[in-house]
Amino acid sequence: MTDPIVRLEGVSAEIKLGNGEILQTVKNVNLSLDKGQSYAIVGKSGSGKTSLISIIGLLNQHYTGTLLFNGVDIAGLNDRKRSKIRAQNIGFVFQNYSLVQHLTVKENVNLALQYSGISLRSPIGKHRALEVLDMVGLADRSKEFPNKLSGGEQQRVAIARALAINPEILICDEPTGALDTETSSQLMELLLGLVSQNGTTLTLVTHDQDVANLCDTIFTMKNGEISHA
Repeated sequence: MTDPIVRLEGVSAEIKLGNGEILQTVKNVNLSLDKGQSYAIVGKSGSGKTSLISIIGLLNQHYTGTLLFNGVDIAGLNDRKRSKIRAQNIGFVFQNYSLVQHLTVKENVNLALQYSGISLRSPIGKHRALEVLDMVGLADRSKEFPNKLSGGEQQRVAIARALAINPEILICDEPTGALDTETSSQLMELLLGLVSQNGTTLTLVTHDQDVANLCDTIFTMKNGEISHA
């Protein structure tokens, strides 16, 4: 049995509200994410789901407890090393897409390659953007700018960008939220195919129970605490 790609031990996080009140968003979470498995995190808005995946994705380092990534304690790494792990191993799909508006679709995808250290002149770098755009059905829109695309198309570009580096773990915040039923089904088939074929670890936040039911494991968050559904 292989070690989990991500392990959280007693992880908690909090934020300070505008009125000075402290809100605990994640409470003493113990969690293991294994390679080649799919996980859904469900729960009401404000339950702590997005806060949790921001910690798992190494975007938020303001937490207590232990986070191990491939057995390495992230707290012991400097910003440069954390950023390198994130850029080379983690694909993140944000709920608001986070596309760079003055870059074309292809250029947005290429950003992930550049951040990970892959040269756009290399054999992989030359063709990877169009490969992953083709996976999400948008190769023919590669020269468009994000503001020319629908919300669903922008979401698919964001997913293509996350897939560009062939990440070990793919973290998605409501990946099907802006998609119609048919496109959502096609996208989930693609994501789950990466799990079975590439051994990718898929972790997604969703309000769609049908999407959650497709995953190997479902976690429920409530008031910052997590449990098996």
